[in-house]
Amino acid sequence: MSGGVKLLGAVTLLLLAASCRGSSADSLDKKDQGDTMHKLATLNTPIFWAEGHPGKLNRDEWEIRVSGACDEPQTFTWQELLALPQTEADGRLTSVTRWSVRGIWKGVALSTILREVGMQPSCKYLRFWSVGEVYDTSIPLETALREKSILAHSFDDEYLTED
Repeated sequence: MSGGVKLLGAVTLLLLAASCRGSSADSLDKKDQGDTMHKLATLNTPIFWAEGHPGKLNRDEWEIRVSGACDEPQTFTWQELLALPQTEADGRLTSVTRWSVRGIWKGVALSTILREVGMQPSCKYLRFWSVGEVYDTSIPLETALREKSILAHSFDDEYLTED
């Protein structure tokens, strides 16, 4: 997509699901409205690997590459991402397969990453690719700049896994 910012990484698709939910998503599941948060790994949510499981991902070896309509394309390592300002967002991950989970997501605001790379005014969309560039999706810049739009690495104080 021309004029976009290209991001590659292990957690990219999770980010999109967390940051692109609609404003009415919190009303989808009334039983989950209390103070009780659920650990994502214990929920037995369905996991689909259309192209096969990518294998164990080592945080110390993966990277997020940002390129496209930016002045300073960069590759961020795990340690570099953790060194950036961290933020939390209370949000719901909702699947098209009819399950959802609400919790506290932690990571780096997309706006912070876009400042780091010097996003150009011509940028209108961000395009994301999964590990191995198997899956991709895009979001409008206005969505990426929202306060709750983050590159998430944790859910309810636990690091996200490849699953």
